[in-house]
Amino acid sequence: MRTIRMVALAAVLALSGSACGGGGTSTNTSPTTPGGDTSTSKQSDPAKPQTFADVPGEAMVFQPSSRIGVNKAKAAVKVLKVEWSTEHSSQMKPAPAGTKFLQVYFAVASADPAIEVEDFGPRDLNVRWAQSQAPSEGCPTGAYNPIFVAGYCHAGTENPHTDMVLLTKSWAMHSYATNYSPNAKLAPGTGYVTMGLYKIPDVVKGELDVCASGMHKTGSEQGTGWPCRKLDLPPRP
Repeated sequence: MRTIRMVALAAVLALSGSACGGGGTSTNTSPTTPGGDTSTSKQSDPAKPQTFADVPGEAMVFQPSSRIGVNKAKAAVKVLKVEWSTEHSSQMKPAPAGTKFLQVYFAVASADPAIEVEDFGPRDLNVRWAQSQAPSEGCPTGAYNPIFVAGYCHAGTENPHTDMVLLTKSWAMHSYATNYSPNAKLAPGTGYVTMGLYKIPDVVKGELDVCASGMHKTGSEQGTGWPCRKLDLPPRP
């Protein structure tokens, strides 16, 4: 009888040991490290802002031009991402010899939380560089609505009226084809992304700024400058 009891006790101890993980098949799949919960890490990913306020940096606030009337609200614009490329799907041909395309992704929103911006596009966002960087290179022409500053060249976007994508969507995968629809509105409290595409001569090696322009200034804003931001440029291809 004593032998039987000892055998039974040994069997119980063996089963208990295997259930504690020494080679058993435990069904406990809880992560053992803080990084194991992938759903939490995706939700808190700082690389994908969900609102305009999430985008780092100071906004350029200005009254954009309009093709359908007079914008009653100002737009707020932040630079979201900058890339170089030699071609873009919205263009029929690659960038001309001696130039590169600079793709600037802009996060945009109405600066007034209660008023819609009736018409918006990257046409009012120009890239500029000091003429002293390339004195033998002529300045480009044809910018949609440039506000020229002495001593600088100003390049307008190749796609003055392009798509608006919700900031919460996969905006980096969008093609941003030219879109001439007059319905490019900025609803209050909503963040969007649009893209400016700029041809930059290879001989221009120094700093680049993006500058806003738009409606003719009146009243107390007459004589004040338009906002600009220095671009954080990646290496050229």
